[in-house]
Amino acid sequence: MLKPIALTVVIAALATLLVACTSEEQQAKIFVSVTANKFDLNEQQKAKLFEVAMVALDLRTEMTQDSKELKQELLTMLSAETLDTARINRVLEEKEEIFRKYSRLLVADFAELHRTLTAEQKQKLIETLKKRDARSALRTSSEAACQTGV
Repeated sequence: MLKPIALTVVIAALATLLVACTSEEQQAKIFVSVTANKFDLNEQQKAKLFEVAMVALDLRTEMTQDSKELKQELLTMLSAETLDTARINRVLEEKEEIFRKYSRLLVADFAELHRTLTAEQKQKLIETLKKRDARSALRTSSEAACQTGV
């Protein structure tokens, strides 16, 4: 029988492999399935959540690709005699516009989903986000303590 720590490592590895080896659509379906079970979503809510997930994944893909291109371009610019600040600012403005475009879509889609949630589902969402925030704060304070040697 696997020890709990070994089982956790295996599950984490499988989850990582699953995400790495699936399309964005599959990732969205997995996310919707897990979330639907946790929040007891109906079919309409699942469909809207799928739309939200696809927009978020599209944003992640576009921002990641843009980041790679921006890093490469910056490396090229650094080898030049002078830095083309106008070009850097244009690239950053393009990236900001991409983020604004997707943000508007995400907010609109999430607002539609929010309207369909029951009071119980909203309360569970709030509790889940508070727990996640608490875990994040704990992780952040632990990282800070490690950096300061405390």
